Amino acid sequence: MMEAPSVADALRWANVRTEEEKKPRPKQIENIQLFRQKMPARDEFMGKVFRNFVTGEIALKKVSPNTDFRIVDLYRRSRVIGTPENLAADPYLFKPVIMPMRTWIYHDLHRSKKLLSGTDENGMVKYVMNTSVIDANIATGHFSPLVCYMPGVLFCALTKDQNTVGSSVLVAATMCVVGNMTNYSTQYRMARYYTIPIRMIHVLIVLLSFFNTQSDDLVAFVGFLLTFASIILDIVNGDYSKLTSFRFWSYFETVRELPRRVFLCRRVGAAHLEETQGFAREIDVKIHGMGTWQKRRWMMCCELCGVICRLEPISKQEWVTMWEASIKDGTVYTYVGLDLFDDKKPATDPFDETQEEKMMKRKKATSMGIIIGTMDEPVEELDGAPARIMDTEDDDGGGGEQEEPDLQATRIAWEVGPDGIMRKKGGPKQEEKDPLDVEEFF
Repeated sequence: MMEAPSVADALRWANVRTEEEKKPRPKQIENIQLFRQKMPARDEFMGKVFRNFVTGEIALKKVSPNTDFRIVDLYRRSRVIGTPENLAADPYLFKPVIMPMRTWIYHDLHRSKKLLSGTDENGMVKYVMNTSVIDANIATGHFSPLVCYMPGVLFCALTKDQNTVGSSVLVAATMCVVGNMTNYSTQYRMARYYTIPIRMIHVLIVLLSFFNTQSDDLVAFVGFLLTFASIILDIVNGDYSKLTSFRFWSYFETVRELPRRVFLCRRVGAAHLEETQGFAREIDVKIHGMGTWQKRRWMMCCELCGVICRLEPISKQEWVTMWEASIKDGTVYTYVGLDLFDDKKPATDPFDETQEEKMMKRKKATSMGIIIGTMDEPVEELDGAPARIMDTEDDDGGGGEQEEPDLQATRIAWEVGPDGIMRKKGGPKQEEKDPLDVEEFF
């Protein structure tokens, strides 16, 4: 016969069950709902990015909090909802990572009213992307030496030496003027170089004052030590960092243009960037249309309301963090839609390098006013027509009378047919091309 369990055994098993019930159970992650936000105006942030010429920090100012968004959706839909696993597998959701230096250069060119020749609406963005800057979040030494020399001005007062104090005040004032005058996209990197002569003179004056001091004052000795420390700190954090950061300079070549100012770019330079920041997640092929994605060279970037960003896929851990923040703090996450894809076009067309080069040449030639012929056979001249329409002057600089062209005769002599081919009016008609070629081109 089986013996009945004792009271002690029953209590022991009861305690075990109680302890198991007390163990924290893993949280069941629910769906995350993202709310679509109206896309701000195209120039909402233009002219609102500024750079501090002393610290070198770049900030976005005078922006309404209603324009805050953290996620970009490339697919046309009214809402986004799903678990972190499902959202991490969604190829159309990206986080915009601001590129501060390129954005500031973009805004500085806008404030200075600089224009590029041509009619390409994306020409300024591509020019900024093709500018060599340091995109890595590292010490670049682009701050003003005034950051280290201002404490040195206070320390030099302890030396009780008029030459040291006067030199420190003069060099600080000069650095302030030079930093303010070079706080532009074309001069910011030269600010530290321009101050090298006056900094060397200042060091020489402080050294001579230190060795010519006959007093045994401890306070003056400490003042000289602190002044030298500020100078050495500026050399290490500024000049040395600037020299060692040259390997992170890079620029981007535009490989492919997508609608709504989204670009596929190829990075040139900064070969060691991934060693400091790691590799970004691979972008799905239906977005970029390339055969393979090269993590070290290619990047997807866009211009959002005046801010240049790179688009990076969102990892599962980041979605889990957002879900925890929404449960704990009630944070509401919003996104903006670029609507590049929809049910009719869920993916980008495969990349054809030859066709892309033809499109780029045609766009460039069109912006210069050049007649380049048909889509299939671009030529420089068509049936004797001039290859470029432009005003001309005499070799001696002009001033003489020139015969005005007969514009009415030109309009009568030439016409563009329905197939897009320019020919003499009344001339023989050419054979019609297959319309599929035109559709594939677009």
